[in-house]
Amino acid sequence: MAAEGPTDPESPEAADTPKGEALSGDRTGSSDFADALEDASGNSGGTDPEGPASTTGAAAPGAQAVLGAANAAWRVQILEQVAVRDQKLRGVEELFEQYSECLRGLQIARHSAAGSLGQEWPCAGSTGPSPSPSGSASPSMGPRTGPSLPSQEDLELTRAASDAVRGQALAQAQATAQELRKRLALSLRAKEQELEALQKLLVEREEELREKEQAHTAVCRQATLLGRENAELKAQLERTQQQLQAKSSETDRLLSELTRLREAEAARMNGGGGERPACEAPELPTKQRFFRKIHEAELTCIAAAGMQGAPLPKNLVAIGTSDGYVKLLDGTTARLHAHLSVSRDLPRLVAVDLSPGSGLLLAASSDHAMRLLDLRAQRLLHTLRGHLGPLSACGFLRAGSHAFTASADRTVKLWDLARGQTLRSTPASGPVTAAAVHPSSGVIVTGHADGSLAMWDPRVSDALSVPMAGHGDRAVVGLRLSPDGRFVLSQADDGTVCHTALDKMQTLLSLDGLGPVSAPSPPAYSPDGAHILARGTGSLRCWSASAGDCSCEHQVQAPLCVCWDLPQAVSAHEEGHVALWGAAEGT
Repeated sequence: MAAEGPTDPESPEAADTPKGEALSGDRTGSSDFADALEDASGNSGGTDPEGPASTTGAAAPGAQAVLGAANAAWRVQILEQVAVRDQKLRGVEELFEQYSECLRGLQIARHSAAGSLGQEWPCAGSTGPSPSPSGSASPSMGPRTGPSLPSQEDLELTRAASDAVRGQALAQAQATAQELRKRLALSLRAKEQELEALQKLLVEREEELREKEQAHTAVCRQATLLGRENAELKAQLERTQQQLQAKSSETDRLLSELTRLREAEAARMNGGGGERPACEAPELPTKQRFFRKIHEAELTCIAAAGMQGAPLPKNLVAIGTSDGYVKLLDGTTARLHAHLSVSRDLPRLVAVDLSPGSGLLLAASSDHAMRLLDLRAQRLLHTLRGHLGPLSACGFLRAGSHAFTASADRTVKLWDLARGQTLRSTPASGPVTAAAVHPSSGVIVTGHADGSLAMWDPRVSDALSVPMAGHGDRAVVGLRLSPDGRFVLSQADDGTVCHTALDKMQTLLSLDGLGPVSAPSPPAYSPDGAHILARGTGSLRCWSASAGDCSCEHQVQAPLCVCWDLPQAVSAHEEGHVALWGAAEGT
């Protein structure tokens, strides 16, 4: 490997050898070696008996192909090794150039230093020319042979300079690092202070938020309490208003009842002297005074009461319909006064009752409910529910402050109308198909599907009396108590009417011949209790309550129900007609 150049770069031979000669020698060797390889590869098929070609010439064609491939591979490997060697040589040349530049720089620095001290420049072991007094090389010295190796003094000077530079750089780096540490420490301290301030602020905000949450909780609790108190006050106010309204209604009823009693007492006193006002005397239904159509649907039940205050007529008649309406008529002229619905559902009405002088109406309907209406204000006061079966009757008692209902669910109930609540409920022996009450005493009489009658006095008993036979096995479809409360009038579905004494539950009169009827069909007493009025299949008949003699009879268009609580009797007929009956002129 002599062609690769000197192995010791500090030897004098390497330093004195010109750079151009060394490089040219190396390149020549490399080229000759590569040419030799190409010649060997190109002459591989020659006549050399020792070479590979002679061997392949005697071998088979397959062996020659294998040897050719091997020669090609061997040639490629040799060329690759040559390329690697050339690359390494170029690297050595570059290192040598750098080394030469460094030596020339050191020599120039040394010469400059020696010139400033008045010394001569030639360095030990150097063959270069001596500098001229003007600082330039003498031309007679001949050409330079190459740079010389650095002396020990040069190396020490270089090392000292390097140490000085390194020391300065280290000191500067240390100072910079120390300054940076100081800045970082100051920044860290400032950040810590900011963090402490933020933590304090966070604690303050948390405390403030906690206080606000506690205040909000207290306000919500107080608002809840105030809301409950407000609701209780509203409920109490509503109850108070209802109580005041009930008291006012009760006061009106009591005043009306007192007025009625006074007028009745005055009438009795006038009657004792042989003189009685004509408006108070009941008239026998001997003549039909009016006959008017008041509704398109079927009329189902009827009630009447006098001494009503404005804006109602003094003598008021209420008629229920099959489509949920109540027709209010003037009991003197049979003219229509008002037309009211008891519910949006418009249930069929099965019974109605009026309280004298109070303007209150009870309406029992097919939806198992009884409703209390204020006719003067034309509004619904209560809807009373509690029965499980259809209602058959309803009515006022105890001056209108209480009411009763009877139902096919085998119960009779008492109601507090002021509160709209059930007071008492008593069972019956069977389905109650009819019932009536005496307004003053509160005695209730019930009729049943098996034809029996029972009595209940809520003042002394909590249960109905033992049923008594009244109409055999015929269902009772209507009941009415006499004005004095001593007798009861009942009608069965075969049209038979019985007049019975309540004290012994003994039948005094049995009146028949009317023909079958359907419920509800209560008969009627005259206001003085002296006569009886009932309807049949196509007729109306009036009897004397004492002897049972027929006073009058009328063949009319399918009567449905009758009422004689006013001086003049009223009857309802099919196709929405109503008739008003009175005495003939001159009688």
